[in-house]
Amino acid sequence: MKPKTILMAALLFLFAIFVAQNATVVEVKFLFWSASASRALVLIAVFLVAYAIGWLPGWLQGRRDCREETAEITEKKKEEDEDLAEGKE
Repeated sequence: MKPKTILMAALLFLFAIFVAQNATVVEVKFLFWSASASRALVLIAVFLVAYAIGWLPGWLQGRRDCREETAEITEKKKEEDEDLAEGKE
């Protein structure tokens, strides 16, 4: 197993213990909105939002790189097709 995988598994395990020990009901306030929810659910929601925010930039960069590579391949293919067309005439 990779060290990064082991570290992530250990952190996830510790987070699960922390969530299980904090299952009391709390009031959550945001701007004009207020709700009562289990602290465990609030912690899980915050964790998932933070994970998504951390994942999003890498995903967007990957999409950008893929589009750039596709554009380069398309341009090369077009140049090759033009070269072949010129050679056949």
